[in-house]
Amino acid sequence: MIYVGLPAYNEEASIGLVIAQTLKALGRTGLEFRILVYNDGSRDRTLEIARAWEARFPDRVEVLDGGVNKGLGVAVRSLFEAVISRTSDRLALERPPSDSPDGVLDYVAADNEDALVILDADCTQTPEMIWPMVQRIHRGYDLIIASRYRAEARVVGVTRLRRFLSWGASLMMRTLFPFEGVRDYTTGFRCYSARTLGRLKAHYGDEIVSETGFACMSEVLLKIRRLGAVAAEVPLVLRYDAKPSPSKMQVGKTVRQVFRVMGRWGFGR
Repeated sequence: MIYVGLPAYNEEASIGLVIAQTLKALGRTGLEFRILVYNDGSRDRTLEIARAWEARFPDRVEVLDGGVNKGLGVAVRSLFEAVISRTSDRLALERPPSDSPDGVLDYVAADNEDALVILDADCTQTPEMIWPMVQRIHRGYDLIIASRYRAEARVVGVTRLRRFLSWGASLMMRTLFPFEGVRDYTTGFRCYSARTLGRLKAHYGDEIVSETGFACMSEVLLKIRRLGAVAAEVPLVLRYDAKPSPSKMQVGKTVRQVFRVMGRWGFGR
């Protein structure tokens, strides 16, 4: 089963289109899939529109309502937890050898078919990328990232300041915390194997995602890196010119949060 997670906060102008594009993109593949829309306390018609799609395609679309706005990190954690609970019957718990350095239970997948893809619900990232990412998970990777820093990647409609800050953060994190196969440490468009999510849960428990803001994406990546996961990237086409609503990211606040994440999860435990 492929789960597609859509964290949504005040996305009434785009959520229906993203759901429709995802249904079309994955419907052609023959994959078994389910779209999980997480409503993060939207104050507009996002929940109403998502519910309408759920009623129309109950076997494909499911709405998870967070009730009140708690931030992207809580949305991502909720999607992780939802997929972990739904794939637990396809995962076997295996206790590591007695000489294992941390003694943490490791989740080992019976196969490598279950995965979670998370992308933005604002039309900036195309669901057509999901299938190439899932294919690589099926080949044995733990994590696939849609990266802005690969050949053939394109970024349209993003300010020079945002592009410079993102590039600077990527360069610094690649230098301080090298992760083979990874260049983009902050993008949210990723495909995680269910096995990897299970390992994260086993190792970090309730702190599987502790950041509430956009820095949660760097946090998750640093935690996965510490587990020795195997990652790869595909080129991302990021279309901010297609975004129908203003960005919700507070750049200064996010930069401060990323530095805190680096100190805690990069150099820390």
